[in-house]
Amino acid sequence: MDEKNYCEESKEHKTNNGKSIDHPFIVKAEDIKEREFLGIGYEIFWHMKKHKNNVAQFGWKNAIEETYASLLQKSIRTALRLKSKNLGEDPIIAICASNHTDSVIPLIASFFLGYRVVSLDCTLSVTDTLHLIQQVPPVIMFIDEQAVPTMETAMARSEKYFELVVFGTSDNHSVMSEYLMRMDGNEEETFEPVKVSNKKTAIILFSSGTTGLPKGICIPHGGLLYQTYNICHSYNLSQSSLLLYFTPLYWISSVILIMSCIFSGSSRVVCTINEAWTAIDKYKITTIFLSPYLASLLISEEKDNSISVDSVRSIRTAGTKLNEIMRKRLTALFPKAVISQSYGQTELSGGGMIFNHDNENDYLLLKRKPESCGKPLPGFCIKIVDRDTGKIVGPNTVGELCLNNNHSIFMNGYFNKDSSGEYDSEGWLKTGDMSYYDEDKCFYIVGRYKEMLKYRGFHIQPQMVERILETHPAVKEGVVVGIEHEIDGDHLMGIVTLHPDHIDISVKDLEIFVEAQVQERQRLRAGVKIVTEIPWTSTGKPKRKVLKEMVEKGQL
Repeated sequence: MDEKNYCEESKEHKTNNGKSIDHPFIVKAEDIKEREFLGIGYEIFWHMKKHKNNVAQFGWKNAIEETYASLLQKSIRTALRLKSKNLGEDPIIAICASNHTDSVIPLIASFFLGYRVVSLDCTLSVTDTLHLIQQVPPVIMFIDEQAVPTMETAMARSEKYFELVVFGTSDNHSVMSEYLMRMDGNEEETFEPVKVSNKKTAIILFSSGTTGLPKGICIPHGGLLYQTYNICHSYNLSQSSLLLYFTPLYWISSVILIMSCIFSGSSRVVCTINEAWTAIDKYKITTIFLSPYLASLLISEEKDNSISVDSVRSIRTAGTKLNEIMRKRLTALFPKAVISQSYGQTELSGGGMIFNHDNENDYLLLKRKPESCGKPLPGFCIKIVDRDTGKIVGPNTVGELCLNNNHSIFMNGYFNKDSSGEYDSEGWLKTGDMSYYDEDKCFYIVGRYKEMLKYRGFHIQPQMVERILETHPAVKEGVVVGIEHEIDGDHLMGIVTLHPDHIDISVKDLEIFVEAQVQERQRLRAGVKIVTEIPWTSTGKPKRKVLKEMVEKGQL
């Protein structure tokens, strides 16, 4: 079954709310009236024209100050180049790039044409890259220069070849500067974006779901539009706003923040974390978005006493829980800023809960409950479910967070994969997160039921590391669990049983064996434990929770 059929199947399944929507313990936000837009590309185009004289982005590295008029022209030229290649019906354009001023151009250009975009992490290993391009094969990829060797190797192994367009220089491939040249004729002046349905897939981003290897999450145009307007409102963005964030395009937050800048006519500043303090002072940043790990890096960078941060009024965090120590340190560094954490998932097309800093009620709740991730966004219904009984539980009771929305907002499904397992029998999306809400309907995230782990905001599949661990001749069975770390999130630990003729192997040997074959973020930082037996469920899955608890209690 192709993506279209899976998307339609999943959409029909998840909007069938059933009778439980009227349960007294279900938290319902205010409803919204779904608007029929003409696609994210159409909306971007006219907002860029509207704000053409505003600065779209400041690039710290090359001292760039680019207006929306300039960014629009580059995006139109790239769109025309793509269109001239006759790429077929509904092609997929890939972006494998870090966060820089040019990386947004093919994204916007593809949206103009109604093409689907897939975004990849340019720091992935050959093995991980191979898995992703086999799952979602593009026709063209815009790629950072340093990632080309990895992609060439992955293409050769997969035998799926596509054009590479390099941000930078290349002797063997096309380069981005060729796409930015003016074409003959007057197409540039007469260009208009393609109009598409809210339900059509706009972008494919990789995540894990609740189990298994990374899957391509199909985000619809309607989801991007809803979340973009929500961020513009919740962040109170205007033409005078200046945003600073560091997340690349393979995170949904980056995509939504870029769209929000365009819609509001505000500016973004592109720099690295070690340049942040100077950039905050120079550009008078008003709004900062961080993952807790990036917040820890920002705090660790020495701040010169001459640098002013008085312009910063709002700091938002998401991805993992912001601990109390980190929150207090941010508050001390940014005394005039309101600091809050929010909740979102790629499957939701972005956010699910947030505090609006400019809403008096939200502001007062946040001051009383800084550990909360906020209240449900308009149009959302949320229930907390006991995982053992399946029953909906009331306030101050921990269970699995499940969400519903009647509009074209949530994911369309997984690319070429069945997504029905992500929903319960009544169409609610099961997040895999442990949560509860209080008497004010403020929500809190306390942990995960998912097998997926997070290290510094990056998703890590324990199964991928387990496969490598079990290729060692000494290892009979291997399980990887996450041990909580105050800053990083999860530190991976391997728990293994050994073959009888290899019992003299050391844990250090196993750690080195894995380290040589994985990305830096997948290393077994919490070490390896050798056990005589690993507990398994009746369905043949390792009891990760039991093993993790045994480690935390010192029983392993």
